Amino acid sequence: MADKTDVLLKFCDYNWAQVKQAEDQRVSFSNMILLISSAVIGLIAQKGFSKSMVLLSILLMLLGVFGILVSRKYQERIRYHLFVFNGLRAKIDGLHEDVGLEKLRVETKEIHSSIYPLTSKIRPGYLWVSLHSTIATAGLVITIVIIATHLTN
Repeated sequence: MADKTDVLLKFCDYNWAQVKQAEDQRVSFSNMILLISSAVIGLIAQKGFSKSMVLLSILLMLLGVFGILVSRKYQERIRYHLFVFNGLRAKIDGLHEDVGLEKLRVETKEIHSSIYPLTSKIRPGYLWVSLHSTIATAGLVITIVIIATHLTN
């Protein structure tokens, strides 16, 4: 039994490392998008809503949309490796029922959910998509303002 458990634990470690790597990459990517977006917004704020800024506002929209797509892809990879991890954990629990891993997991999840009833229901992937959606929306609004300003003049 110990040999089977050791193999399963190694696979658990691997899948957990993949989850962490995908999350770290998503954070790094999002930080890059935020940095570029901040610079673009700062430049537009400094130069005003002139015609020459329309390309930068479109860039801002594209950065937001690309951020959404990349964030969703990382979320898919995270969910895949968590799915595998949970299957491995269930297998380990089956081999060592006397330990009661699943019972402990369910009990601690219930306690956690009672302490944090609202935030425990919010998945991080939705927050990342919301961040990038805000960037894309800011680009759209700035583009509309620039075009509307110069159509009326």
